[in-house]
Amino acid sequence: MITDNGRVYIELAEEAECWWDPEDISTLFQDRDGTVSVLNLGDPVRLCVDKTGNGNHLMPDEGSFYGCDNGRHYISLPIDPVTGIANLHSKADNKGDEL
Repeated sequence: MITDNGRVYIELAEEAECWWDPEDISTLFQDRDGTVSVLNLGDPVRLCVDKTGNGNHLMPDEGSFYGCDNGRHYISLPIDPVTGIANLHSKADNKGDEL
């Protein structure tokens, strides 16, 4: 894991269960069905397709958006004010379909 200016970057493990790549804008969508592509900085991100093929797609809560800082692309995730944790869901955890 790498931290930079308050952001956390997770390095891909050799046998990763999921790979969410905000550098690859073709994997980012503004809706959970994957029909509205993210095109611009600031666009909402509601689905990030898992590039491993395992189907563990990231499904961030409302308030998530696509950003870039010093050439590093990222998905900004809203933090729960009570827990201080970002609420992440994936299709694999069976919570994505409930949202």
